[in-house]
Amino acid sequence: MAYGVPMLESSDLMAAGSIKGSGFESVAADVVRLLEEGRFSRADLSRLLPPGDLSFLDCTVMPSLWYPLDTYGRLLDLLVREEGGGDPDYVVRRGRRAAECLYKAGLYRQLDATLDNGGEAFGPLMESLGLAMFEGTHWTVTHAGESANEGSFHIEVLVPEDFPECARWSSQGFIEYLGSRAQGGEAAVSCTSSRPEAMRMLFDTAPIGVLAPAGRRE
Repeated sequence: MAYGVPMLESSDLMAAGSIKGSGFESVAADVVRLLEEGRFSRADLSRLLPPGDLSFLDCTVMPSLWYPLDTYGRLLDLLVREEGGGDPDYVVRRGRRAAECLYKAGLYRQLDATLDNGGEAFGPLMESLGLAMFEGTHWTVTHAGESANEGSFHIEVLVPEDFPECARWSSQGFIEYLGSRAQGGEAAVSCTSSRPEAMRMLFDTAPIGVLAPAGRRE
């Protein structure tokens, strides 16, 4: 397997939006895994994906580099169909696992120190981490309860119009895991999401057992 990434002009990445390699890596790896398991052939992938997407399956993904967000979306949609039975919760679970892996691997050093400070630190963490993961997005986190330590937050994210829907689901799981860690446990907070406008997503967290304001998945 080649080391590095396919050569792309920076303008190409900006036009499509981009995701950090730490978020892209597991998606590409799982498509390769299904290919090796015989769930589909290379010829199948050639029919399903643009040639540019296939090139990312033949390289080593670097966590610190940027990758095309539209490629991420198509690869993740493929996994949802082939492995997740079309269920959005499959993507939410992937988001939780991705956050857990980043947390335990220490890839983002601020996670440990920030989450140890509890709910007060969760808002600034998500605002900086969301932008660090998805280029061209803007995250605003506000307390939805009397105290940040209650675990209730409202998060508004401004995104490019063609931001992949599956990336919303993975973000929901990511937020849920980190929100739970900020409350001192691995399953202390639930998260719901909606997308009332193409360029605007909403996430709401609440302690387990309390219905988050978003209330439903759309």
